[in-house]
Amino acid sequence: MMYNPPEFQIASRERLIEMIKTYPLGQLISHQDGEIRISYIPFLYQASQQGGEGFLIGHMARANSQWRGMDQKPVVVSFLGPHAYISPTYYQEDYSVPTWNYVAVQVHGICRIIQDFEETVSIVAMLLDAFEPGQHALWSQNLRESPYRQMLSQIVGISIQIQKMEGKAKLGQNRSRTSRVNAIGALLAQRDCGDHTLAQLMRQALDVEEKGNSSH
Repeated sequence: MMYNPPEFQIASRERLIEMIKTYPLGQLISHQDGEIRISYIPFLYQASQQGGEGFLIGHMARANSQWRGMDQKPVVVSFLGPHAYISPTYYQEDYSVPTWNYVAVQVHGICRIIQDFEETVSIVAMLLDAFEPGQHALWSQNLRESPYRQMLSQIVGISIQIQKMEGKAKLGQNRSRTSRVNAIGALLAQRDCGDHTLAQLMRQALDVEEKGNSSH
């Protein structure tokens, strides 16, 4: 569970899924032999045909021993979106302190380890279709051939049945409108594109709140 005050919570399931699709590199976190194990793995969200929250699918190196302790066990996958340091000078208010704004999603679920070759090929093909659509046909034709068959034997597939998704968008919602507008302007003045993306999300959050307030 993440610390997530009500004003920062992402309530929209569609927005959580979109975050995963936009920032697919996840921290896969599991508990094994008294230790916390973490791997960085790109995941693809897959809707469930029987309803429910859906699945995360991916793969990891067979040489990575983390997978050996994960089958049918609970895991957490953490996705980090745009983030940036927020200086007190951005707010132009007395008694402000430094902070960090960010957007993040956590997925809790039960992991299934896949060693079947055909199912692993299917996972790799879906990942290629999502991340490299222009080359998918070429790759998929060759996946069952040597030397790709040998390479695929060096990975295991991962399918996580999602039990819970929670998201946090810490975008200055607990600050005054003036402070938020000043912070957005300061981020847009930075050269980092990540700062610009966060500023856009902060602007969107402020616009949504103001639109909601004006309708009351």
